[in-house]
Amino acid sequence: MHLSHLAAAIAAATLLAACDDLVAPHPEASRRGGADEIVGVSGPVQTGYVLDEHDQPQAVTFVVWDGHAIVGGDMDFGPAEGIARTPEEARALRSDGAMTPRFSNYRPGPAARWPDNGTHIIIPYVKDGTWNGYATQWGRVQAAIDKIHAQSRVRFVPRTNQADYVIITRGNDFCSVGRRGGAQYCRPSGNYWQVAMHELGHAIGLQHEHQRSDRDGHIRVFLDRTARDGEFVILSSTDASRSGGYDFNSVMHYGPAQFSTGGHTIEPNFTTYPGAKLWSGGSSCSDTTIRVKPLTCRTGFSAGDVDGINAMYGGSSAPTRSYVSFSNGRCLDAPSAANGTRVHMWDCLGASHPNQRWAYNAATGELKIHGNKCLDAWGARRLDPIVVHDCHGGGNQKWDIGTFGQIRLRGIADEAGRPMCIDISHYARGLGAQMVLQYCHRGDNQAWRSSAGGVGGATFNLWSDITRCADAPSAATGTQLHMWDCSATNPNQRFTRTASGEMRIHGKCLDAHASQPGNPAKVWDCHGGANQKWIRDPSGRLSPDSNRGVCLDVSNSSSFNGSKLILYSCHDGGNQRWTYTEPYNP
Repeated sequence: MHLSHLAAAIAAATLLAACDDLVAPHPEASRRGGADEIVGVSGPVQTGYVLDEHDQPQAVTFVVWDGHAIVGGDMDFGPAEGIARTPEEARALRSDGAMTPRFSNYRPGPAARWPDNGTHIIIPYVKDGTWNGYATQWGRVQAAIDKIHAQSRVRFVPRTNQADYVIITRGNDFCSVGRRGGAQYCRPSGNYWQVAMHELGHAIGLQHEHQRSDRDGHIRVFLDRTARDGEFVILSSTDASRSGGYDFNSVMHYGPAQFSTGGHTIEPNFTTYPGAKLWSGGSSCSDTTIRVKPLTCRTGFSAGDVDGINAMYGGSSAPTRSYVSFSNGRCLDAPSAANGTRVHMWDCLGASHPNQRWAYNAATGELKIHGNKCLDAWGARRLDPIVVHDCHGGGNQKWDIGTFGQIRLRGIADEAGRPMCIDISHYARGLGAQMVLQYCHRGDNQAWRSSAGGVGGATFNLWSDITRCADAPSAATGTQLHMWDCSATNPNQRFTRTASGEMRIHGKCLDAHASQPGNPAKVWDCHGGANQKWIRDPSGRLSPDSNRGVCLDVSNSSSFNGSKLILYSCHDGGNQRWTYTEPYNP
């Protein structure tokens, strides 16, 4: 989950809109989709205020259990008296030192992080006597700990004399979030190892994916199907509360029937994911068309969960990555550490080259290179140059990753109120093409993928707004492309973008033939002609260089498997809008 070079200034938390109760049920909504997996805590719902990492008041909805405020059904936010009743009281409590700040979906601030020795994040723990006679249940908790150790830098270590530690006690599946100070509790039931991993994820500092501020574009929550509607309230209204793209595979995402009184409590947003299906008891965990799956389908942390942990703890131990342009397959490059050096495109040079290895700290939004230099938007005005500069914490050095892979300036808009993104000036594809700040759009000169290995080339699925992916069913010269169910592993759908603008598949090129309306889009032997060089405009439309007036088009706007791809006069329809996805995850 991530760059989300995250967020603007943090605003007040948003409760679920009342209209969510009125969303029309999906035709399959009567399926329950499995029993609750997390027991959690219920009770009368209360609303109060806590502070985020910027000391700004945020509204939270919670229930009280044994004097503690429990948010989202299983997140222990500490003593209930630490929850203020008004924003003003929250500020006063913070200034008096009486309240530890509460943080975003994925990131507690520095005061709530566990010690990090540069190699491992150390969480001391005590296994208490409640597990006596419950060896099977403890075995599931131990399995979750082993998974965490295998997938991340986190290490749960038996406590010796550490002042801050976690007591793991058998309970109803809830846990303190991040380091609270002194002894704190995590209470997994041991019914499922995946749920134990979810609870221990809270101890690390992770919060709920399904409560992040952008979730309504990805899921629909049905409050009329649960008696515990407070457990589904959005935690924050800003991007700072999340890391990366929305992650259905996160171990921190509830299943479809969590806390249900009948029917799904969570379903995919079918406007965003028109081809999605609902979970039913006999469904396969591996079915990629089912977006919201039970926690027991998880095989461990998702890649986004691991990125979130790395970003949360940040610092010199944060992993470095190269950023590869989908436009030309080259890498974002800072040729010098001198202040004011222009950032440009260059051939990707691998994981060891310092000019292309960027370390992202999601807690601050900084993207660092050459040690302590930051990606900098100069004066944060449209068309300003993108440079590297000493890190100073200013708004022109804070970034997010947008829905279509953009590197987006956090919370600063252009003169027309539009968000602004890093942009390859004039769609240039050559070595040394320079970066500028431009309003965010869907052009391929603003689309990026991260590469841990620093590998160049842009390999992707080509996903249509009307659903499904472009597919070349054969490598034979002259084969017409069509639409098919998306797959991240099917070679018929894996395109490579070259620096010259070619879109290659099966070792051949996407070819616009005579580049006239009605002509088929085919695979053809690569020859370097303009009808094999493609540009994606700010609307997401793809046109051959030989005729910018025609666009790659799904014939008759059909969303069925086998629908043919042709060239057609460019218009604003969804059947001409395309997204590069890597791996497939529109």
